[in-house]
Amino acid sequence: MVGEKLWPLLVWWRKRGAPVPAPTPADVGTAKGILAGLVAQQWFEETALRSLGDPAPMPVPWSSTERR
Repeated sequence: MVGEKLWPLLVWWRKRGAPVPAPTPADVGTAKGILAGLVAQQWFEETALRSLGDPAPMPVPWSSTERR
């Protein structure tokens, strides 16, 4: 009974393979460069999407409250 329940666990444990090696400093540097490029691209796209580089004033609708 116990052997039947442990068998799938043992099969999985055997198939999982060797542990993944830790990243090297070169891997970390490459990942940082890729991430920095992706973030810069996202900021550039958001800037264009929101017209942040447009020097024209933003129209702001308003109405008087009649208070003094």
